[in-house]
Amino acid sequence: MRMPTISHLVCLLFLLCFYECHCMGYGGSREQSYDEDPFYQDFLMPGVRPTKPDEYICTAMSIPVDEIYIVNFEPKASMDTAHHMMLFGCDAIEEHHSNAWNCGSMSQCSRSSQILFAWARNAPAPSIPSDVGFKIGRRANINFLVLQIHYGNVEAFQHGSIDNSGLTLTLTTQSQQYLAGIYLLFSGSISIPPHAENIHTDIACEYQHSVPIHPFAFRTHSHDLGRVITGYRIRNGRWQELGKGNPMWPQAFYPMEREYEIQYGDILAARCTYSSTRDTYTKVGPTGKDEMCNFYMMYYTDASQGFSFGECMEKDPDLFKNIPPGSDDPPPDPIGFNSEMIESHGHHHDPEISILDYDHAHDLPENSQEHADYLRSSFDGADLQETTPMSNNENNATESANVTNDENLRNSQDLANQEDTPASKSNELHQVKNWLGDGINFGQVAGVDVDTHGDVHVFHRANRVWTSSSFDGDDNFLGKGAITSDTVVVLDKDTGKKKRSWGANQFYMPHGLTIDYEGYIWVTDVALHQVFKYPAEGGDKAILTLGERLKPGKDRKHFCKPTDVVVEPDGSFFVADGYCNSRILKFSPDGTLLMEIDNANLKSIIPAVFQIPHSLTLVHEKNKVCVADRENGRILCFDVNTGELHNVFRPSAHVFAAEYSGRDGGILYAVSGPEQTSSPKGFSIGFEDDSVLQTWSPYSGFSQPHDVAVSHDGRSVYVADLGAHLVFKFVLDLGIHETDKKSAAGSLPGNTLDNDAVINKKNKSPVMSKAANAATAIVVCILIVPIVCIFIVAIFVRLRDQWHGGMVKGFPRYKSTQDRFSVGNFFNKRKGFNPVTTEGSDLEDDGSWTDGSDVEEYSRLTGIRAQNL
Repeated sequence: MRMPTISHLVCLLFLLCFYECHCMGYGGSREQSYDEDPFYQDFLMPGVRPTKPDEYICTAMSIPVDEIYIVNFEPKASMDTAHHMMLFGCDAIEEHHSNAWNCGSMSQCSRSSQILFAWARNAPAPSIPSDVGFKIGRRANINFLVLQIHYGNVEAFQHGSIDNSGLTLTLTTQSQQYLAGIYLLFSGSISIPPHAENIHTDIACEYQHSVPIHPFAFRTHSHDLGRVITGYRIRNGRWQELGKGNPMWPQAFYPMEREYEIQYGDILAARCTYSSTRDTYTKVGPTGKDEMCNFYMMYYTDASQGFSFGECMEKDPDLFKNIPPGSDDPPPDPIGFNSEMIESHGHHHDPEISILDYDHAHDLPENSQEHADYLRSSFDGADLQETTPMSNNENNATESANVTNDENLRNSQDLANQEDTPASKSNELHQVKNWLGDGINFGQVAGVDVDTHGDVHVFHRANRVWTSSSFDGDDNFLGKGAITSDTVVVLDKDTGKKKRSWGANQFYMPHGLTIDYEGYIWVTDVALHQVFKYPAEGGDKAILTLGERLKPGKDRKHFCKPTDVVVEPDGSFFVADGYCNSRILKFSPDGTLLMEIDNANLKSIIPAVFQIPHSLTLVHEKNKVCVADRENGRILCFDVNTGELHNVFRPSAHVFAAEYSGRDGGILYAVSGPEQTSSPKGFSIGFEDDSVLQTWSPYSGFSQPHDVAVSHDGRSVYVADLGAHLVFKFVLDLGIHETDKKSAAGSLPGNTLDNDAVINKKNKSPVMSKAANAATAIVVCILIVPIVCIFIVAIFVRLRDQWHGGMVKGFPRYKSTQDRFSVGNFFNKRKGFNPVTTEGSDLEDDGSWTDGSDVEEYSRLTGIRAQNL
């Protein structure tokens, strides 16, 4: 191979300069530069072709600047094809193969996300005051924009048409005097009787931020039964109407009569009014047969200290006894509203999913065909989930790992028990295959823990299933009687065989199980709304009982669907009062309430609310209690004495359970639920540096992992899988010597963790000569140096052109109709912000969509946060 010479380089540079002169028009007319500020940016679908009604497609745009501001949104869509449109701001996203991907109800944000804009039913552009803007970019923790479009009617695409719907964003690099934001009030508990008029769902929260907000526009959303939605500010007992809307109007942000101020201590409230001609009850949910209640406010606030997204989902029935009259009266149509426009397209619902339909477990079974249908339409599993930020390698590898590698492993020996195999990584988990003993039949497996002897205790629901009719709208259990079978089973740690069982005729809907330092067994029952402490051997009589039997509530003596317990060495204990009350309570050993950790303890993070505190674990040596904040996809760790928030981990879009082990400096083991583009996984997280050390799953894959437990020596991890009705055992590979690690090929052949790394790793020969290494290095340097030089020169010339042509902090300024030359254009024909490279896209029907799906609005990382389980 001939090496490049100086003459080669000179020729290449000459040709490059000639090309630059030609492109820039030297010797001819130079393209006009546009220096307007604000400027415009089209964010459109890249010519997609939806194939099935109710298909959701996303596309993404990277934001490679420190900060820039959106000061207006101009919709470029028609309800003839685009049923609704959502714009999300993300700190990180999953990777996909194409510029657009099938995204269900989820925004594809890997961790934090926020709503920036929403559109439906031919709504016009909003009117945003001057000096107000939505801040995006690195300083706003918004590194990507994601546009999601729900295509309700796809007839226009059946003959080869493509869609380029989207938005034109008005942008500016000028710092705005005020920060724009969205505040959402939504209900997770709706129950509308058949043939009923003027049925209400109410929402109210105390505004607890020190920085005021000033709402100036509002937007309402419900489904077919919604008639009126009204928002209020309550100050000193006085109700001030902020906005009233008909959810059948075009889904726009309508201007408020005047600008208001919301300050610390104010109450934000909303009432949704429904009328039903149906023959059955209607509950909260994502489809047309379900209902929703959303009241959005677009606001401005202090640019330096304010926040850009807030939410409220509490309820206080007593408060609404004083609501002003007229809340059920329909509002007048807004100026320019054409009611015939809606009717000409037929009466249909607007599916938007609420920011969290999290309380939908009131309505759907945890494991049933009804739940499976919901899972497919919403991509939220039972005990539900959302977009997973798996380790970066997983999107590509999930399918192949679960099919190809899993198929190979099914025909192999039980490699997971071969601790010294050179294919294993040290200190990584691998499944013990066929550990569970024969003849053991569980129902929905809700809880698991390990006792002081290492044996495994499993809390399951036998023949009972959490269904849509299990609870009413006020969280009262509607089933009959206790489960007649034993609900607690003790398994041998080594053989997985049943040693004993107990719990018959005691529990109604088992959920969490914890074994404390002295061997006492603690369980929670979400139907009884109670917490129990039992002797180490179990039995038919609890040592301690908290909560009132079958009576939900929120005070010092009542729980509402409590989820888990964790106990300190001194006997004091914490209870996650999870599905309804979203709080953590600390009690003395005798059951005296000592402390409450609630949303007031979350002021330093966004969202500043719990969204199903689902699991607890104790980090004793660090005096911290950690909670799996399920629907926010995070693990939050608090000081056990003060309740002060110290640590935030975000391994996945949904985190169902977390358990701490003191091995190797501290590891959190967590499990997520099923997502649209990836299977549910387990995560090993370094406690000190928040690093994901490993992702893992059984060879056959998880179904709906619900709880996780770790043995006292930290060598075994157990996962309760609600959907599979199984308990999986994983063990650490500890037999590899340090010298073996360097030559190890990677993980076991079928382990679905870090699959890209496993696939790409090669065994290195230990006898490779140093001379060969040196020769290789010299050749590589000789080849790379001239190429790097050429590349640097090319970039310099182009940046010079862009600078003179009006570059703005990395973005070409241009009008949406202009075709400007830029660095981005040189490497990519797409104009403006560079589109995000995506992986794993498949716009063909994959069986995930369901007709009539009404799944939309808010996928915080979210998609639907809907199922309690």
